[in-house]
Amino acid sequence: MARKLLGPALVLAITVLAITAHGAAEAASSGQEFRPALEGRNNQECASAERPEKLIAACTRIIADRTRTAVEHAIALRNRGFVRQQRGEHAAAIADYTAALELGLAAARSEGVMARTFVNRGLAHVALGREDQALADFDAAIAADPTLPLGWRNRAAVRIGRGEPSGALADLDEAARLSPGAPEVFLARAGVRGRLGDLDGAIADLSAAIALAPQDAAAWRERGLAWQKKGEAARAEADAAEALRLDPRQAGARRTRAQALQALGRGEQAIAEFSRAIDLNPTDAELIKIRGDAYLAAGARDLAIADFGRAVALDPGFRDAWNNRAVAWMQQDDWARAVADLDRALAIDPRFVSALMNRAQALKSRGEVARALADYDRVIALDPARAAAWRDRAVLRLARGDSAAAIADYTRAIELDPKDAAAWRGRGVAELDLGRPKAAVADLSQALALQPQDALALQRRSIALAALGELARARQDDDAALRLDPRLAQAASGRRP
Repeated sequence: MARKLLGPALVLAITVLAITAHGAAEAASSGQEFRPALEGRNNQECASAERPEKLIAACTRIIADRTRTAVEHAIALRNRGFVRQQRGEHAAAIADYTAALELGLAAARSEGVMARTFVNRGLAHVALGREDQALADFDAAIAADPTLPLGWRNRAAVRIGRGEPSGALADLDEAARLSPGAPEVFLARAGVRGRLGDLDGAIADLSAAIALAPQDAAAWRERGLAWQKKGEAARAEADAAEALRLDPRQAGARRTRAQALQALGRGEQAIAEFSRAIDLNPTDAELIKIRGDAYLAAGARDLAIADFGRAVALDPGFRDAWNNRAVAWMQQDDWARAVADLDRALAIDPRFVSALMNRAQALKSRGEVARALADYDRVIALDPARAAAWRDRAVLRLARGDSAAAIADYTRAIELDPKDAAAWRGRGVAELDLGRPKAAVADLSQALALQPQDALALQRRSIALAALGELARARQDDDAALRLDPRLAQAASGRRP
């Protein structure tokens, strides 16, 4: 049965480095970069972020004081901008940072402070969705102080968002060189490497992040995902288990562990883990659908159908859940419901090849051969390298008596997949129908070389051998076919595969 039970694609975490360039407001009187000679209460309050309202008021008074220098005004603007940014007042923060840069920061010629201010203004632009302005600010920060890791890290984050993974990787390489003890840099670079298909590099970076911060559950979770993508189920399960030990409420880690357990053949444990993940995130349609896949693999079709139904109730546009519920209906020979679900999947995505294949099979089982053929035609147009579509269309053409067309389709199927025993057998049957027993024997023999217990291929080869006058061999094949399947004793020579 053609079916597509999709697991989750691998998505490694990209750490969005929305990190301000200083952890507290710049002290207006004690900053070593400026050394401004400020005294009094306003100065102290403008430097203390613990009381934001008083800081803003004090800094505003300093900014309005015409006796202050441009550098002093700039420090007050920068501090006020920082607090405004922390309060989510990003536009006002940008205005303060801009004024600070135009005034005393430029006059002071302190590249380090300028760079940090560019970083903060860039982050404010990011918060407002202004990627181009943010990128320009991070460029400026790097130009002002190439040794400041935050410039590189935040520019990488913007490049990731813009779909520029190669540029982001170069920036994170530099950030890692400048701050080799920062686990978040390695975590972010692992995400970029994962996007670029470098799973080994991603795992190396995640291992570095874990070595630096062994209590970081996210790093263990993401490394588990990377191992899962590489097909290393045991390692994926171990890392996900450690992530859950550190933080039991991680639905993502539970899903990774569940999928690893399933790959390891521990189906009941996998379903239990999926259920725990769903308890943590009951509206995650994809997670519910994946548990449905696990139920279906375990033969629990009713539970699978219930999960797929719940998934499409949460997300009516979830084509894979419609398709997979149809697979469950097909396994119960409920062709009408299967076709209805596949119609829904194809209404969402008319180019969904797996759903077209499944609908063709369901329609064939309902006797709607013309519609089934139309679906196979569509599959072949969309995916001409899909051997099963050529083979299955050949079966229908042979059933309709068009042996020549069937041979053409079987031939193409064999070219695409020379190990498809059913295609060799089908072409042999079609050759026999056209009165070419020698060609039939050759094809049926190849089918039997691939699948020696194929009773129908033995029975058809016995007919072809008899037509060639090789009665002893024909009798041997016939006897072997009957031993494998006694029902063939009643089979007519015109029976189709």
